Amino acid sequence: MSILVDIAYIDFAGEHNEVRRFMKKFSNLPENVLVMFAFSMSKGYTAYGQRTGALVAVSSSEEVITEFQNINKYTSRATWSNINRAAMTTLVRIQQDDALIDYDIDEYDERYLRHLALGYTKDMIANLKGMPFGAKSLEKRQTDLINRLFPGNERTGVNATRLVTRALQLHILDLDNLKADPE
Repeated sequence: MSILVDIAYIDFAGEHNEVRRFMKKFSNLPENVLVMFAFSMSKGYTAYGQRTGALVAVSSSEEVITEFQNINKYTSRATWSNINRAAMTTLVRIQQDDALIDYDIDEYDERYLRHLALGYTKDMIANLKGMPFGAKSLEKRQTDLINRLFPGNERTGVNATRLVTRALQLHILDLDNLKADPE
């Protein structure tokens, strides 16, 4: 069973958390239920005429989500072609900015995480042009990032790989834009 919830105007419906409370009703549903939330950049992001939005699916079955992703990769592209790239890029940047604000990420945190993702060691990162921290200070910074990005019960044993993965999940880093600083 598929349920489509149109949330295009949710940001105009009242207090932010209150109007989203109903979404909890869609947790712990049977595996044969797929809930999709559709929103538009026209309304929530005042990007009128850009014809960009998103369809986010929720299911208790990883198999159902994988099928949803695979179907939409091909069906949507074949039906509607590609969406406006500028609007799509804008949406990604807005989401990244929200993550940067929500987790208090500064330019040094972002550079550190980005270079960790590219396989740099702490010593290599410490030697980057304009990086004011030594390797020991970067270790402390990494601990601080772990405390900000992970809930208390998930902080034990977090290594650089898990930290980078979390930064990608939170849209602090964009996998398509991982580039080293110029030399």
